[in-house]
Amino acid sequence: MTTCTLTYFDFDGGGTWFVDNRLTIADLKTFVNIRWLSSGALDHLPADIVQRHSPGLVEHQERVAKDPRVLAYYASRR
Repeated sequence: MTTCTLTYFDFDGGGTWFVDNRLTIADLKTFVNIRWLSSGALDHLPADIVQRHSPGLVEHQERVAKDPRVLAYYASRR
Protein backbone atom coordinates (compact mmCIF):
# COMPACT_ATOMS: atom_id res chain seq x y z
CA MET A 1 0.00 0.00 0.00
CA THR A 2 1.50 3.31 -0.98
CA THR A 3 1.03 6.70 0.60
CA CYS A 4 -1.00 7.66 -2.48
CA THR A 5 -3.41 4.83 -1.70
CA LEU A 6 -3.67 5.92 1.93
CA THR A 7 -4.51 9.44 0.81
CA TYR A 8 -7.16 8.06 -1.58
CA PHE A 9 -8.94 6.29 1.29
CA ASP A 10 -8.67 9.21 3.69
CA PHE A 11 -11.93 10.62 5.00
CA ASP A 12 -12.74 14.17 3.95
CA GLY A 13 -15.78 14.81 6.09
CA GLY A 14 -18.10 12.81 3.85
CA GLY A 15 -19.45 10.57 6.58
CA THR A 16 -18.77 8.50 9.64
CA TRP A 17 -18.57 5.07 8.03
CA PHE A 18 -17.51 3.76 4.63
CA VAL A 19 -20.87 2.28 3.63
CA ASP A 20 -24.54 2.72 4.47
CA ASN A 21 -24.05 5.16 7.40
CA ARG A 22 -23.37 2.28 9.80
CA LEU A 23 -20.53 0.03 10.87
CA THR A 24 -20.05 -2.64 8.19
CA ILE A 25 -17.49 -5.22 7.17
CA ALA A 26 -15.78 -2.50 5.11
CA ASP A 27 -15.08 -0.53 8.29
CA LEU A 28 -13.94 -3.62 10.17
CA LYS A 29 -11.58 -4.71 7.39
CA THR A 30 -10.10 -1.22 7.20
CA PHE A 31 -9.72 -1.20 10.99
CA VAL A 32 -7.77 -4.47 10.93
CA ASN A 33 -5.60 -3.34 8.00
CA ILE A 34 -4.74 -0.01 9.64
CA ARG A 35 -3.80 -1.82 12.87
CA TRP A 36 -1.53 -4.06 10.82
CA LEU A 37 0.05 -1.16 8.93
CA SER A 38 0.61 0.70 12.20
CA SER A 39 2.04 -2.29 14.06
CA GLY A 40 5.66 -1.72 13.12
CA ALA A 41 5.90 -5.38 12.08
CA LEU A 42 6.20 -4.70 8.34
CA ASP A 43 9.68 -4.41 6.89
CA HIS A 44 10.59 -1.03 5.41
CA LEU A 45 7.29 0.52 6.46
CA PRO A 46 7.32 3.03 9.30
CA ALA A 47 4.71 2.41 12.00
CA ASP A 48 3.48 6.01 11.70
CA ILE A 49 2.80 5.90 7.97
CA VAL A 50 -0.98 6.08 8.40
CA GLN A 51 -0.77 8.88 10.96
CA ARG A 52 1.48 10.93 8.68
CA HIS A 53 -0.41 10.41 5.43
CA SER A 54 -4.01 9.72 6.32
CA PRO A 55 -5.23 11.31 9.55
CA GLY A 56 -8.83 10.65 8.53
CA LEU A 57 -8.16 6.92 8.58
CA VAL A 58 -6.70 7.28 12.06
CA GLU A 59 -9.92 8.97 13.18
CA HIS A 60 -11.92 6.20 11.53
CA GLN A 61 -9.87 3.56 13.32
CA GLU A 62 -10.45 5.27 16.65
CA ARG A 63 -14.19 5.44 15.93
CA VAL A 64 -14.34 1.71 15.12
CA ALA A 65 -12.25 0.86 18.20
CA LYS A 66 -14.79 2.65 20.43
CA ASP A 67 -17.79 0.77 19.04
CA PRO A 68 -19.30 -1.36 21.85
CA ARG A 69 -19.38 -4.47 19.64
CA VAL A 70 -15.71 -4.13 18.77
CA LEU A 71 -14.82 -3.48 22.41
CA ALA A 72 -16.79 -6.59 23.45
CA TYR A 73 -15.07 -8.71 20.81
CA TYR A 74 -11.57 -7.74 21.93
CA ALA A 75 -12.52 -8.08 25.61
CA SER A 76 -13.70 -11.63 24.97
CA ARG A 77 -10.33 -12.57 23.47
CA ARG A 78 -8.33 -11.74 26.62
